[in-house]
Amino acid sequence: MSSPSPGAVVIGDRDAADLRCMSAMLDAHRRWEAETNSRASVKALREWLWFYWQAPRRPQPLVRSKYPAPLPWSEAARRAIIADPKCRLVIEHREPVHLVIRDLLDHPSADIGQLRDVLDNRLACCVITKAEDDAINAAGFGMRLVPGAEHDPWARYKAAGIDPDGFAPFSSKSLPEAVG
Repeated sequence: MSSPSPGAVVIGDRDAADLRCMSAMLDAHRRWEAETNSRASVKALREWLWFYWQAPRRPQPLVRSKYPAPLPWSEAARRAIIADPKCRLVIEHREPVHLVIRDLLDHPSADIGQLRDVLDNRLACCVITKAEDDAINAAGFGMRLVPGAEHDPWARYKAAGIDPDGFAPFSSKSLPEAVG
C-alpha cells in the first residue's frame, strides 16, 4: 500500500460517500436552476451541510458545554465561559454559509477532493460571545462579506471591531471546576 503524496487529500469511505452525495445535490440544484431560470433556495443544502458534514466532524465539546475547545475562541468568549459557564456564546461560521453554498452552485468543484477542500476551509467555525455576534450583525455583516473577505476569512470580524489576533483554542487548563 502506497502512502499519499504530500498535500494529497485523504478521503475515508464515509467522507467520500458524503462528498458524492453533496456533489449530486449541488448538481441537482444547478439543473433545477437552469431548467427554471431561477435561483434555488440554499436552505436544504445548508441543513444537509450541518447535519451530514459539519456536525459529525466537529471536535468534541467541552464537558457540560456545547462549545468545542479546539475551535478558535474569541478572547471575550474565553473570558465569558470562565466567568459564567452558562453564558451566551455562539458557534459562528467565519464565512456566511449561504455564500459558500451559492459559490459552490455557481462554480462547481472539479472533483470531490476540491469539494472537500472548500467544505473544510470555507465552513470553518469559531466561538464568539452573543455580544460579538450582535456586533457583526449590527455592522451588516451577518449575511454578507466585507470587501477583501475573499482573501481574509476574518475580514467581517475586523470590520465589526473584533480582533482576530485574540482568537485561540480554549485551553482546558483554564477551565474552572464548574465547567470541566
